Amino acid sequence: MKSHIKEHLPIYLILLLGLCLRLVYIWEYSQLPEWTQLTVDNNFHHYWALTIADGNLLGDTTYFRAPFYIYYLAAVYKLFGVSLWAVRLFGVLPGLLSIYITYLIGKYVYNKHTGLIAGTLHAIFPIIYYFESELLLDSLFMLLFQLAIYFYIKWWKEDSSKILFYSGFFFSLASITRPTALVIALFCLVIIFVLKRYKLKQVLLFTLGLTLCIAPVFIRNIVVAGDAVLIASQGGINLYVGNNDAADGLSAVLPAPLGYNWHIKQISYIAEKESHRKLSAIEISSFWAVKAFQWIQENPSRFLQLYTEKLYHNISNRKISNNRYLKQFFNKITVLKYNYLSFGILFCLSITSLLLTRRENKQALFIGSIIILYILLTSLFFFSSRFRLPLIPLYLILSAHTLLALRVLFKKNRKHASIILGVTILFGLFSYYPVVTIPQGSASLLYTSQGLYYSAMGEQKQALALFKKANACEPDMPEGNLNIGATYLKLGQTDSALHYINREKMLHPLQSKGFTNAASIYYNLGMYDSALVQINKSLELEPYKVIANQLLGRIIFHLNHSIFEIQKQIIDIRKRTGDNIYILNDLATSIYNDPSIQNSLAISILHDAVESTPPAIETDDASFMHLSPNTTILWNKQRALSYYHLGYISGITGKFNDAIRYSNSSIAIDSSLADAYLNLVSGYFSTNQKENGLQVLKIALEKFPHHKNLQQIENILQQ
Repeated sequence: MKSHIKEHLPIYLILLLGLCLRLVYIWEYSQLPEWTQLTVDNNFHHYWALTIADGNLLGDTTYFRAPFYIYYLAAVYKLFGVSLWAVRLFGVLPGLLSIYITYLIGKYVYNKHTGLIAGTLHAIFPIIYYFESELLLDSLFMLLFQLAIYFYIKWWKEDSSKILFYSGFFFSLASITRPTALVIALFCLVIIFVLKRYKLKQVLLFTLGLTLCIAPVFIRNIVVAGDAVLIASQGGINLYVGNNDAADGLSAVLPAPLGYNWHIKQISYIAEKESHRKLSAIEISSFWAVKAFQWIQENPSRFLQLYTEKLYHNISNRKISNNRYLKQFFNKITVLKYNYLSFGILFCLSITSLLLTRRENKQALFIGSIIILYILLTSLFFFSSRFRLPLIPLYLILSAHTLLALRVLFKKNRKHASIILGVTILFGLFSYYPVVTIPQGSASLLYTSQGLYYSAMGEQKQALALFKKANACEPDMPEGNLNIGATYLKLGQTDSALHYINREKMLHPLQSKGFTNAASIYYNLGMYDSALVQINKSLELEPYKVIANQLLGRIIFHLNHSIFEIQKQIIDIRKRTGDNIYILNDLATSIYNDPSIQNSLAISILHDAVESTPPAIETDDASFMHLSPNTTILWNKQRALSYYHLGYISGITGKFNDAIRYSNSSIAIDSSLADAYLNLVSGYFSTNQKENGLQVLKIALEKFPHHKNLQQIENILQQ
């Protein structure tokens, strides 16, 4: 036992160091406002995991993104509650295991000392523990990718078919976390053919492991959605993101009218409009993949230039993120600010390692080939620092080898060692020197992301300042002027709001949001004809938008349309939005407040509302927002509101038993809806159920002591 502890004490101490550093980082992070500022992908993962934790295990439609990380996140929520502390602390667990696997790979490829140095570098490398605490898949993917590589190298050393099965299995898990791993797995399969004379058993076991997790996802897509998507359907649009006229290599930008802030619904609509038919998810993905290949074929020189730039970004020292200014954030946290380890150091040391590695060490050359293949593959899309995270442990192992090799060389031959060191520095300069400039829009996106968070939290002055910073960086950025205008509107400065919104419409006439916001201003000013013109322009561009259709539904009741025309508009609105519950409740309210329309139409709409379901979470664009309206809780609140409306209509039309039934249903779903209690009290008293009425009134007044109508009923009863 003592000998075991003594032998493994160094790696245990390294793991302890990694744990302490991560806990200090999380504590420092929790003191910053960024702690709750979930960015775009974080939000999507968060809301998707919530639906799984709530019991929607199989989901609703084809996976747009690979699902495994989401299920991991959902398991944390289910076991420990919806807590950012829980999620971020549980991000540390795969992080610590990842340190250990780095040590093991380094030990297998070189020696124990290399493994220990690589593990130490891994424990303290800042970008790694930064991403471990985000609601992103990259850290989990890094671990699974490492495990697949580790078992593959172990098989290479020990020639055990069983071990090769484990490699395939972890490649399988990695692939349903990020499908890029599948290409690397196929590359490893080719190597099996090259290395082994009797290869059938090895190939079968590796393939079995590889299909073990992918097959259920494939079958699930067929069963749930009737769509033969192997893992996820985002591959086509991701390829087009990296290869189009607007592509900059660092952001998910698409040509107008899509821009930076494109949506899944939008790309589906465009694909179906151009194809003149309804498309499945795999067909939509294929549509955009074909678009990408067509662009490459038509623009070979621009493709090569862009691809070369992305290759450079992959080996550049710069930290690049789409949603957060990493340099600024790192300066706010002590354990990041004063940690000078950076990717450029790893890159130059790794290149030197490969130059020093002899041909006999095929495992080291294998690691180098994995790095090269991965970079070549991912450069087809676009670059962000988190996308190269799976390669960092491999760079760390090669770097550790270089450090040990230089130490030995300096003892044996200082001149030779100095030459090697000079070559290392030369490669480092290439990584550190900004050969390719960062596109103008990158900074504006970061300010915009922060501004959207503060706007969602109701802090409009802070949001406005950030939106103006973004606008100063890129005055013609899509939605830049719109964000400023919308914030001015929330601050009650209508003239300023209209100025910026009109500027948005002028700069980006193919985007719908400017027209929607203009329509909203005109509607609030009582200029209903002008509002109708603007909202119709918006719906011509994006007819499926819920907010635009909701606004149209309100506008039509203020115009002198015939009942027939109103009913026709209602049918069109419902069809375009797929009977969204927010639309249905809004329409029903407008209908029963209009004396010219029979309440039977409102009742019919409300019955459909209580049966409606949220959009499929896998493709719900609202889930990328900081406050999604389509969570289970908020959707149920809308269902409660639908029952309340039914109870209200039943009460005013003398159907008191129905009013009681619907009001009880409303309260059972959402006990915070005060007016539902009012309906229920009125229903009980109207049917001479005084005791029930008094009991409900007592409960209601305890919950809502300042509700005027409830107080009025109590006063009447006391007289």
